[in-house]
Amino acid sequence: MASRSSRKASSLITSSPTLQCLQRRTRPSALLPPPRRHIQTAAEGEETAGYLPPRKITHARPQRRAPFPTRNPRPFAVNDDPARLNEVYTTLLGRDMGLTDKVKWQAVTHKSFDHGRQPFNEKLAIYGKRVCWLHASLHLLNGPPIEEKKTYKSPNFVSSLDGMPYREPEPFLHRDYKSLVSIRESNIRAILDPGKLAAIARLARLASVMRWKPKDNKDLQGSGQALVATQALYAIVGALALQRGGDIAGSMVRERLLSSIDWLVEKTKDMRS
Repeated sequence: MASRSSRKASSLITSSPTLQCLQRRTRPSALLPPPRRHIQTAAEGEETAGYLPPRKITHARPQRRAPFPTRNPRPFAVNDDPARLNEVYTTLLGRDMGLTDKVKWQAVTHKSFDHGRQPFNEKLAIYGKRVCWLHASLHLLNGPPIEEKKTYKSPNFVSSLDGMPYREPEPFLHRDYKSLVSIRESNIRAILDPGKLAAIARLARLASVMRWKPKDNKDLQGSGQALVATQALYAIVGALALQRGGDIAGSMVRERLLSSIDWLVEKTKDMRS
């Protein structure tokens, strides 16, 4: 009974007028016309078949646009005076380091300026940051050791070969390497803190010659002015290292950055006390 009912239902479905109409209108893929081809004659005289290139669209319908811009672009004025730029470099470096004008402009140009069409300072900043980390490590090595918070540790007793317990000896520390334990990532980051470097850039008026595009012209600090100034500071160090050598860049980092950071730290301690 079940087989008879299923056969009857299938015959009713196939004999429906809607399905028959669809079967008449649909054409099998074998009956579709073949794609257009053109015959090319090879160098040897043989015939090779190839497809025609697709038809190019010569006219496109223009897209709809709003009658007014959704964002109101506010022009942000940047410095274009070379004399002002040289004055900031002299204030920051202490003297003329012999950088070319092209490198000077590139070191203070952020990638947000002019949509990155002009040379910007991203790679110079990466290299300059590595140079600063190197000299910060040497500064920690030559300075007094940084005392960390001491936690009480119970003495560790081990047993000898004959079974007698004895206290484990402490490792030997040479006096020339007493500050080696101070070279840690946390200590280097504390020295090269972005807030301290931004304060040095603010004292040198580096923000007045930076070329960048803030998100909001009325809120420069919220747009990341301090981070852009820190990146420009690293880029100047990288430009000095590449164009003038590592010795001059190292002296600049020691004399103009690390000494200024120590002075800022001492001044902050005096203000807190």
